Amino acid sequence: MLAEGIRKINVATENNLCCVFATCFAMCFSREVEIFKPTLFYLIIAPLEDVSLGFLENRTNKFYQSVMASENINTAYKKTLSPKMKLWNCQEALMHSFVGYHKSKPKGKNASQRKESRLSRFINEQKISKPTPDLLSNLRKQIRDLSKNVDQRLFDEVASKFLIGREPGFSFEDLRPFSETDMQFGTE
Repeated sequence: MLAEGIRKINVATENNLCCVFATCFAMCFSREVEIFKPTLFYLIIAPLEDVSLGFLENRTNKFYQSVMASENINTAYKKTLSPKMKLWNCQEALMHSFVGYHKSKPKGKNASQRKESRLSRFINEQKISKPTPDLLSNLRKQIRDLSKNVDQRLFDEVASKFLIGREPGFSFEDLRPFSETDMQFGTE
């Protein structure tokens, strides 16, 4: 799967992978971001809709020349690919994913599935081959407590893993206003 391969490259580069996708609707790839896994990219530049061959032929080479000249991918993006293509960085992806996780607050069967999914992820990540019933019980309690208390501690834990050690640039408190509204992402 493309997402897992790209994630491995981003982990190996310590969250320094910049992806530029010059295909129609390529920003849809950002939907592969998962809050409890390392991010796929430091940033992604891609179109949200159709993109013409003429636009790509006219702008792509200029974009890469501008990156090399300015040594700044944001500047190059603004000069050449914006507004037809969008730039989305890992901090925005974290914000979007964490707020979405916080807002979803599933109940009943969905909540149980979410907790069991987190339990499975933890067991796989820790390479626990045969968890004991006591360990499973203890882990379920910890997950239940974390689910009830979405706070700075959970945010810090998620952010550290998601951003592969980079600082998020915002705190859990900064997200509170967004958890009550619909959020729009993508840099103009």
